[in-house]
This record gives sequence, structure tokens and C-alpha cells, in this order.
Amino acid sequence: MSIKLKKIVRQKHFYLLLILLISAVFLRIWRLPDLFHFTYDEEIIAFVGKRIFINHHLPLIGGVTPMHVHLAPYFYWFSALWLGLSNLQPIGWGVVAAGISACTLIALFITGEKLFNRRIGVIAAGFYAFSFSQNVFDRHYWGLSFNGLFGLLTILSLHELLRGKWKYGILLAVVFFAAFHSDPSTLILYLLVFTVMVITRIWPQAFSVAKAQQRLIVKAGLMASAVFLVSLIPLVVFDLRHNFSNSKGILLYLEEIQSGKQGNLPTRPLATMFFLPQVLSRAFFPFGNNNLATLYSYCSQYARGKLNTVPVPVVIAVTILIGIAFYQGGLLKAKRPSYLLLLVLFGITLFGIITYGIVFRGDLFDHYVVTLLPPFYLLSATLIDRYWRNRFLVFGLLLFFIGANLLQLLSAQHWFGYKDKIQTVQWIVSESGQTDFSLDVIGDCFRYNGYRYLFYLAGKEPVKSYVDANFTYLYDQPPAENYPSLLFVIVNQDSYDSAAFHAEYQNFQAAASKRLLIGNIEVLKIDNQDLKFTGKF
Repeated sequence: MSIKLKKIVRQKHFYLLLILLISAVFLRIWRLPDLFHFTYDEEIIAFVGKRIFINHHLPLIGGVTPMHVHLAPYFYWFSALWLGLSNLQPIGWGVVAAGISACTLIALFITGEKLFNRRIGVIAAGFYAFSFSQNVFDRHYWGLSFNGLFGLLTILSLHELLRGKWKYGILLAVVFFAAFHSDPSTLILYLLVFTVMVITRIWPQAFSVAKAQQRLIVKAGLMASAVFLVSLIPLVVFDLRHNFSNSKGILLYLEEIQSGKQGNLPTRPLATMFFLPQVLSRAFFPFGNNNLATLYSYCSQYARGKLNTVPVPVVIAVTILIGIAFYQGGLLKAKRPSYLLLLVLFGITLFGIITYGIVFRGDLFDHYVVTLLPPFYLLSATLIDRYWRNRFLVFGLLLFFIGANLLQLLSAQHWFGYKDKIQTVQWIVSESGQTDFSLDVIGDCFRYNGYRYLFYLAGKEPVKSYVDANFTYLYDQPPAENYPSLLFVIVNQDSYDSAAFHAEYQNFQAAASKRLLIGNIEVLKIDNQDLKFTGKF
């Protein structure tokens, strides 16, 4: 063991940090088969990963954004690597997501120690480890899994560049290469860098930098920007090969805005501005239910409903506490640049929410601001640190936070968890025998729930299914032209299903020869020789 490593191990905070790290990983893989989230978006990544690993087809575009423009494929490539190592089983991504969380926690501690002090780093890491909302986000393997890590690396890089440490420009360039292509919500990090560049240029005393540091920040920002342009090469190649079909997606998005497209939140400024403190409030106290299916849902009744569970006084209190933290930080001359970095990031995030939610009428979901959660834990930890001498109050608050969040997490459920889906698919494959079958799924909110790829894993795929219109290009074999005589219908109900759903459900029930209930998933086996049910796909 090296001398430097021995010194780290001997420090008291090392063991506390190790406990937090182990706790964070455990809480994110505990009951993984039951709580792992795998739906339509993850199914696409799985099919693409399978094509990369099995069919040796390397895509030049990645996931699509709300603006109808695809990102570069780096997240797809990364996911394919781990999918292959997991024997094409998507649940392996749950372990990868926990590993990313571990890296984020370490980065959070280091960033807190560099910007403020070691105690703040440990407290922030504790918030990250035990927050129920953070656990929910981290259990979901998606492009946003990296957002918190990218955000912390950006803040850390800027802080160290402001101190004249040029090597952090390389780290910033790595973030610029990968962050946007994981999820476009990381655009706030690019704006943060450019804003800091401008501030150091026109108001250098704000960050207490000399001319040498000013030049270093500008050089690092320009280098990172050049690296970002390089990251776009696969998209340029794709557009040149396909008549700029990807770039034309932005025109469709602009047409939607001009046609009066509305987002999932009211366009009133107050409702949009409340969005951020509502999300941040839930990061500390788990208001609402603990059903992961609804917490991840894009349906407006769930997306808006979980935010509306936060009492208005709590939203106001969190907003005031954020203001107090920044005000107190501004009084500390030595740490003012650190607080200013966080303040600029918070300001850019709020500006982005208002612009996207009101001007562009985009849908606002809580995971869009997941990048801000670790910096929010840092800011909150500075408040705790200010009152550290009042140990009774501090430890009381921390124990309440841990207890409330653990209670919610330990009783968490998932209406349509991965384990139940696997059992559902296995039963259908077994029940069909050697007979070809078609597959439909009904449910207003949870129809596109990730079943099709699981049939590939089970070794027998439906010859026609409800997602063929979108997935045919991902299949090894095209869908059959004619409908088979056997139909399986998977029913994913919830309390908000419409009258049209219930009418369709009753028709399927009346025709079913066999019925199975696995958790909240219902399966209907239907003899469809008369081709009564063929209109949907």
C-alpha cells in the first residue's frame, strides 16, 4: 500500500465515507429484480445493444430528444458493452447504474471538500446516499444516470481551473464530449461554463482571479467546445448519408410550437417557477406514494401529481432556505467563488425551466433537473455545517431525514417490475407451445411497458405485436403479413384508465379462454381464429 493511500485510510472520514458508499450501492441494488424499471425507452436501448453485440451493427445516431433530433450514439455504445457482458439481460444495467451512483457519491464528496470543507462533503454524500428521490432516479438506467456525475465534474473542473490548475481542462473536455449525448438536459452545464468564462472576463473580482486564470478558463472552454464539435461527427455522417433527416427534426418541433403545442404543466409563470423547488423538496422528504411505476411515468396525472403532493409552505420554505444559504455564503469572502459557481448553476437551471416550459411549451418532468440535485445537497450541507455546534438539532434533522427516506424506500413497490414481466413472458411462451401468436398490451398509461425484447430473451417472439410499427427495423425477422390464430393480451391497468380502455378490456375478457394474474399484470389467452381482434397493429 502506498504512503498516500495509507494516509487516506487512516483518516477518520474515510470509514464514514466508506459506510455511505456501501449504503448507497446497497440501497440501489436491493430488491433489484422486483424494482428494476424496464419499459419502451429501455427496450429500444436493449434492442440496439443486441444489434451491436450480436448483429455487429454499429449505429451512428443515439436516442431521440423531445425536439425530434437524435443525439450521438455514445450512450448506446456504452450500454451495449454492459448488455453484452450481462448476457443480453437488461437487469445487468441496474448494477451498472449503482456503480455510476457510487462514482457520483465519491465525486460529490471530493467536490464538497474542494469547494468548502471535508465535513460538507460528507454531509452532502449522506444526503445523496439516503434520499428516496435520488434512489429512485439512480435505480433507473438511462442517459440521465450520468447527469449528477457530469454536473459535479463540471463544477469541480471550473473551481480548479479558477485556481490555475490547467489539467482540469482535460476533465472538462471529457464532460463536454459525452454529457449532452447522454441527455440534452445537461445543456445547463455548457451554459455554466460559458457564463463563467464571460464573468471572469468582464468581472474577474467576482471569482478573485488574475489574468492568468482568466486566460486559462477561456482556453479550457474553447478546447472543450472544440471537443464537443468533434463529438458531433457521427451525426454529421448520418445526416450526409440520409439527406439531413436528423437535422430536419427541429423543423417538426418548431411546427409543433407554432401549432399551439402545450406542455404537461400550466404555462403560468408561477406554476413553472414552483417546479424547481417542488423537485428539490422531494429530494429531502418523500412526499406522495412509493410506487416506482407511477414515479417514472410520463403520464401527466402522475408527473404533475407527485409534484402537487408537496405542500406549498414546504415549497416556500425550501426556496427561502436556498436564498439564506446563498446569502450567508456571499458573506464568506474566502468561499464566495464556490457559492457563486452554485448560484450561477441554479440561475441557469431556473432560466432553462422557464424558457423550455413557457416559451417552448415543453413538457417538464422532475428528472430534467436531476443534474442539480448533487449541487443542491452541497448547498444544503453548507447550511447544516453553519449550525454544526448545535449538535442536538443537526443530528436530529439528519436522523429524521434518513429515517423518513429509508421508510419510504424499504416499502417501495413497482406495479410492473422486471421480475413479474419475466414471469409473464415465460408463461406466454410456455402456453403457446409450438403455435405462432400475436401480442397486444392494453393500458392508457402503461401500454408501452417493455415486453417485446423480453420475448427475444425467452427464445420465442410474437409474429405480430403492438410495437411492430416502431420496432421492425430492430428485429432479426420482419413481422408476419397474416395474423395467427392465437392472441395474447397483457393488461396493465391503473386507476386513471379511460372508459375506452375498460370497453376494450371487457371485449378481450369475454373472448379469453385462459387468464393469469402475476402481481398487477394480467394475461389473457384468446382464440383469434375468426380474426376479430386485428385492428390495432
